[in-house]
Amino acid sequence: MSKSYIIAYDLGTSGCKTAVFDEEGHLRGSVTSRYPTYYKNDDRAEQDPYEWWQAVCNSTRKLLLQSKIGNSQILCVVFSGQMAGCLPVDSDGKPLHNSIIWADRRAAVLDSKIQKILGLKRIYDITGNRANPVYTGHKIFWFREEEPGIYNKTYKFLQAKDYIALKFTGKQFVTDFSEASCTNLFNIKERKWSDEILDCLNISKEKLPEIVSSTQIVGEISEKAAEETGLKRGTPVVIGGGDGPCAAVGAGVVQEGEAYIYLGSSAWISSSMSEPLLDEKQQLANYCHIVPNYYVPTGTMQSAGTSFEWALRTIGGLRDVDNLYSIMEKKAESVAPGSNGLIFLPYLLGERTPYWNPRAKGAFIGLTLQHDECHLLRSVLEGVAFHLRLICDIFINQKVEIEKLVVIGGGAKNDLLLKILADVLGIPIHVAALLEEANTLGAYAAGGVGISLFDNFEIVKQFLKINKAFYPEDKNTSLYSELYEKFNKFYTAIEPIYGSH
Repeated sequence: MSKSYIIAYDLGTSGCKTAVFDEEGHLRGSVTSRYPTYYKNDDRAEQDPYEWWQAVCNSTRKLLLQSKIGNSQILCVVFSGQMAGCLPVDSDGKPLHNSIIWADRRAAVLDSKIQKILGLKRIYDITGNRANPVYTGHKIFWFREEEPGIYNKTYKFLQAKDYIALKFTGKQFVTDFSEASCTNLFNIKERKWSDEILDCLNISKEKLPEIVSSTQIVGEISEKAAEETGLKRGTPVVIGGGDGPCAAVGAGVVQEGEAYIYLGSSAWISSSMSEPLLDEKQQLANYCHIVPNYYVPTGTMQSAGTSFEWALRTIGGLRDVDNLYSIMEKKAESVAPGSNGLIFLPYLLGERTPYWNPRAKGAFIGLTLQHDECHLLRSVLEGVAFHLRLICDIFINQKVEIEKLVVIGGGAKNDLLLKILADVLGIPIHVAALLEEANTLGAYAAGGVGISLFDNFEIVKQFLKINKAFYPEDKNTSLYSELYEKFNKFYTAIEPIYGSH
C-alpha cells in the first residue's frame, strides 16, 4: 500500500518553505524558494503576491521531484503564513497593490488619528493588542485615507496564506481566527470582526474575508493551480493559520499553560491559554490559537539573533563565515557567567514587549579595561536572555505556571545561549528536534485534523521530538538574578535620554 502525505507551506518574510510530512509526522522533504522584499523610503516594506505564488509553484514541483512522491499521494495542502499584512484584491482575486507586510510602518503617520478616534485602552480591551501601525487595521485605514481609489476597488483585504489558498482554489476569500486576531479589527473575546472598531474607522466589514477555523477545508485544488504546481486537481485545501500560532503547535504547545520560546532574528515567548491575558500596562499581544477555543498570548523582543549577528560583525569582525555561531559560542564560553559585571541592553531596533518603545537604544554598561572581545560577546548572549526573562516574568506575574520552555528557531543551535537561558530564567529548556520546521509541523497538524486524519491537536505530542535539555544551576541563577535587577534599572535610567514615544 502506498503511503500518504500532507504538504505544508510556510509563507515567511524571506521565502516560502514547502515541507512534506507522512501520516506518522515524519518530515520527508523540505524546499525553500526565496522572494524579495521591496523597501521604499525608511518606513515601507512590500512584497509582490505574484512572487509568492511563483515560489509556491517552484518549491512544490521541486519537492515532488526530490522526494519522489506522486501527487496522488498528497492528502491535502495547508498553510502557515506571515501575519499582519495587507493585500487588496478585486472580486477576481487580482491584486490591486503589492502586499504591505508586517514590517511596513507607513501607517504610523495615522497612529495618533486612530488613537484619538478609538482610545488606546478601548482598542486593547476589544482586540487584546496595543494600537500599533504593524497591524493590518492601520494599513487598511491608510489605504482608505491615502489611496481611496484602491480602497474603493478592493473586494477583500487578504493575508499571504489566504491569497495562496485563493490561488489554489480559485474562489475562496477566507482567513482564519489566528490571522484575524492580528488585524486589530477583531474582538478577541467574542471571536468576530469588531463592529465598533470598523464603524469608528469607517472601514467596511464587506471588505474583510470570512473567518473560519484553521482546520477548515476551504476548497479543492483547481485545474489551473494543478497545472502550475504539479499537484492533483481536487486535492483538499485546508486554510491553516498564522506563523506564530502554527509554531506554537509545532513546539507542542497545545494545552493550558504550556509555553515555548522562538529564537530567530527576533524572539518571543508564547503560551497556550483558554483566555486572553490582558493587563493594564498592555504588555502582551493576544492572538487566537489554531487549536480551537485557545489563545496564544505573546511577548516579543525585537533584536535577539539580530544582536548576535551585529556583535559578531562589529565586535568579532566576522563576516560571511559558515560557522559564525559556533565561533561566538567558543569565544563567549571562555568567560565566566556574568561577563565580569558587563551588561548589554539588546535594544538595537527599539523594543516591543514590555516597553513598546521604538526609541529604545542598545548599550554596554560597566565596561572596564579588564573586558575584552569575549566578555562583550558573552554579555550580548546574557542581555538577550535577561530580556527574555523580563517577558517570562510577565506571564509568571499573571499566574501562568511555566514548568519548562520548549525552544525552536535557528538561534536554538547555540548551546551556550540555551544554558544561559536556563540559568537566567531558572526554568528547564527543552530543544525541539525540528528547530526550523515548527511552523510547517503546526500547519501539518491543522491539515491532518482538517481532513480527519487526526482527532485533535494532541497528536503533535507524538510527533514532537526533544533533542536535548538544559537545566538551571542554582549558583548561576543566583548570580544572574542580581544582574537581572541591574539590567532592568539600567533601562529605566537610560530611557529618559532617548524618550519613550
